[in-house]
Amino acid sequence: MGFTQDEMRSLLAATGRLDSGAGLPPGEREELRGRVRGCEEGAQRRVSGLCTRLIRAEEFARRHRVSVSGRDAAPDFLAIRFT
Repeated sequence: MGFTQDEMRSLLAATGRLDSGAGLPPGEREELRGRVRGCEEGAQRRVSGLCTRLIRAEEFARRHRVSVSGRDAAPDFLAIRFT
């Protein structure tokens, strides 16, 4: 997903602390939750970007397939995956 090792270490440390059940002070708990939320938001942005790239790649392939064969014969992989 493009996270650095330091970002993954930080995420794992935060989720480990939150999952430990230890009595965390409210300020630390919120800081850890914020760190996890930040990683989740970053992952969601990356997923969105990958979907956009996949759509563009499929359209590129379709255009070339149509220009070569004169027909749009190959399956739409997004329709197969996301329906």
